[in-house]
Order: sequence, then structure tokens, then C-alpha cells
Amino acid sequence: MNATRLKGVALAFAAAAFAARADAASTTVDAAGAATLAHDLSAYFGAAAFAPGGSATVTPDGDHYTVRVDFPKALAALPKRDAPFTLDMPAAIMDLRPLADGAWAFDLPMPGPISFKAATISESVDYEGGKFTGEFDPATGAMRHFDFVGPGAKVSAVDANAGLEQHAVVGAMKQSGTGTVNAAGGVDMKMDADIDSYSVDAKPAPGGKMPALAAFHAATGKAKAGVTAADLRMRPLLDLWAFAVAHFAQKDLTSTEMDDLRGKLRALGPVFGEFAEAVDLQNLQISTVAGGVGFGDIVMGFDVGGAVENSAFRFSVGAKDIQAPVLLMPGWMVDLAPTEFSMGAKVSGYDARAGWHYVVDHVDFTRPEPLTKAQQAEAAKAFLPNGTIKIDLPPGHVKSPKLDLSFDGALISSAGGAGPPTGDLHLHARDFDGTIAALKAAGPAVPPQALAGIALMKGLAKTETDGSLSWDVRLGDGGSVTVNGTKLK
Repeated sequence: MNATRLKGVALAFAAAAFAARADAASTTVDAAGAATLAHDLSAYFGAAAFAPGGSATVTPDGDHYTVRVDFPKALAALPKRDAPFTLDMPAAIMDLRPLADGAWAFDLPMPGPISFKAATISESVDYEGGKFTGEFDPATGAMRHFDFVGPGAKVSAVDANAGLEQHAVVGAMKQSGTGTVNAAGGVDMKMDADIDSYSVDAKPAPGGKMPALAAFHAATGKAKAGVTAADLRMRPLLDLWAFAVAHFAQKDLTSTEMDDLRGKLRALGPVFGEFAEAVDLQNLQISTVAGGVGFGDIVMGFDVGGAVENSAFRFSVGAKDIQAPVLLMPGWMVDLAPTEFSMGAKVSGYDARAGWHYVVDHVDFTRPEPLTKAQQAEAAKAFLPNGTIKIDLPPGHVKSPKLDLSFDGALISSAGGAGPPTGDLHLHARDFDGTIAALKAAGPAVPPQALAGIALMKGLAKTETDGSLSWDVRLGDGGSVTVNGTKLK
């Protein structure tokens, strides 16, 4: 459980702790209000949690209520698992202050240190005084605004099965976000985060099978992240959470309960309209026993649509000021090693909305097989109505001292890999003669296959008016390949 996931758990606790539809319109804080709040919160933590001697309490304290949850105690009360799971952490304590408009103001210091063990994995994290604050509207599920500030964190993890041990140090952290309710009742959320520094050391765990060569150290300077989410269905999600808690100990659902669950799943769709994240890492350095590589700046991004029509998934990654591990490379490759690059892809052609609705309409957890094999096949058809996925490659670029290559294209891939992809790729090289000259100058150190491949590319190339070379590659049915009109396969 890394630092990011722990913050997610804290947000989940915060959401549950004031998601109840308690009447916060009254700003009076008293024992009766505490009892009402505890009753409402039991929908998210279970009735036993707030019973006498349970794992949670609500106490009036001046202008706010103090909600205290002992998670290890709550975990111990759950049905025993086949795989042992242990959790050690202080009680989570959050102050909730009722606002006049029915919302809650919250103050949640991060509990710590926290450690857990599950099977062969053990992890620990200490946020060193971090704190969440903000406001939440229980009627809509919108986190109106929230902030996290912390001086740093220390995270350790050991995976005995993989034989890997990791220790990370996170610098000062700052995170802030807002949520607004849109016309459809969903929540549009925006969040920005900054970390001063991050470093991690990994090495073979004692007694593990990981070789010593797998050890590495990685460190970054400042890191920034931005997240946006459109049309989050927060209130239906919290209602689904309450349903799961209410029926957690049941072995089977009744048909009436299944109908109730199906209604909640329908209300949850499309879950979200779109989710996007962008990350910027500055001065990333990775060192191993065999050498190191550095990146002056790395920018990554992705966005994905929810269960909506015309959904798509996109990702991109780019890096500048790359310092290649030249001491580990053959001499002829040094001037070809990238100093910067950018690339990405868009995956579309699937219908997440149709797939979601088919599954919700047909799944039945009262049966041993919630979806029959025939229904699983129909769900797959609903998700992939044309049986294919489209992959668009936006303009990308790879540059080194002796290589300057740009590319783009579009491919169609059959579901399940039934046959090779079809489509078009476009390559463009500048000063390709310089690339060839650099390889020839390296003499016999260059593998003959590399020289033969470069010569073939030059022979198939189209010369543009500016002297650069281009290749239009067509991937046809049956695996055929054509380059600038010349069929190679």
C-alpha cells in the first residue's frame, strides 16, 4: 500500500464519515446529534461499529463532532479470510463541523505510522503529520473543496514472494481540489498536487530469489500532478457502498435484494464521464549496479471515458534532456541513443456504455454463475460491436545526435488478436544520411543486420522537397506490408 493509496483510503474514510444524509442544516452540536450521526454512519461502517464496545464512536465536542474509528478493531470483527491480513495503525480521528447549508467541514490528521501484512507482502507508511481539510455536501456527494498538506512521508514494502524490498522517502506534499455539481447531478472534480522530491531504494529481500543486479535507486526533484474527472456519480457510489456493507456477511442475495442492487448499479452508470491525469517529473535519475540513466523532465498523461458512448482511452509520454547509460552501450549506439522523445496513442472503437448496461441488466448474483458463458459472450459483443479496436498514433518524435525521426498513424486490431493489425504508419526522417554515416564510421562494430536494415530503408524512402525522407507504410489484410507502394510481404 503506497503513499498514494493510503491517501485514497483517507479520502474514502472522509467520504463515508460525512456521506450520511444526516441533517447538518442545524449547527447545534449535542448528544442527540451525535446519536443521529452515528446511526447514519452505521450504513457505511456497519451497525456493530457504533454499538457499545464497537470500533467507532461519535462524540460532541464544542462546535463539532469527533468521529473516531479503530480500523484494526473493525478488521478483527470481520469474517475471517483464508489469506491472513493484519493491520496496525492508530485510530483515525476526524472532526466534523455542521454548516448551515447542510454540508460538513472536516479536519482529518493522517493517522500513522500504518503497517499491514497480507500473505507474503508487508508495507508501512508514515505521513509525518499530514492533514486533510475541506467541505463535503452529503446530498450530492460532492467534495466542495479539500486540501492535503504534509511535511513528507516514509514508505517501506517487502514482497517475500518476489524477493524485493523497497524504501521510499517522499518530500513535502501539497494537494488541493474542488468539486462542483453539474446539471445532470454528477460531480465535476479537479485536483492538483505537488511533491518537493521523491526517492526510492530497492534491493533483494533477505532470503529472496531476486538477484543482486535488480537493486536500484531512483530519485526525482519536484513532481506535479493534475487530475480532472467529469460527471462522477458520487451519491450513487456511496449508496452502493452502503448496500455492500449491509449485505457483507451474507452468503447469497435474495431476488428482491438483487433487484435493489441492479437498480443501484443502473443509477451508478456511467460511473464517470471522463477521467484524466497529467504528471510532470523533474530531474529523474535512476542508478543500478550496472549504470544509470537520467531524464531532465518527463511528462505523462492519460484520460479514459466512463461507461459512455464513444468512449476512448488516451495516453502520452514524453521526455527531454535524457542522459543515456553510455558506458553500457556499444560505441556505435551512443549517438543514436535518444536525448528526447514524445509518443502516445488513442484507443477507441468500443462501447463502454452498451457493455455496462448489458452486464447490469443480466448479472444475477443469486445464481452460482452470475453471468452465463453465453451472456459473457453477448456482453463482449456489446462492448466491441464491430469486433475491432482502433488505435490512433498522434504525431510522435524521437531525437538523438544522429537520429531525427517523427511518426504517426492509425491501426485496426481484431478482438482477441484474431489476425495481424491493419492500417497505416507514416515515418519521417531528417538528415538520414548523417545517421547512415555515423553507423558506417563505427566500422565492423556495427552488426551487419543493422547496416542492411538502414540500407533497405534508404532504398524504399521518398525524398521530400526539403531533403528529408519519408515512408508511408500500409499494413494490409493477411499480414501484407507495403512501403511507398512497394510490397514487401
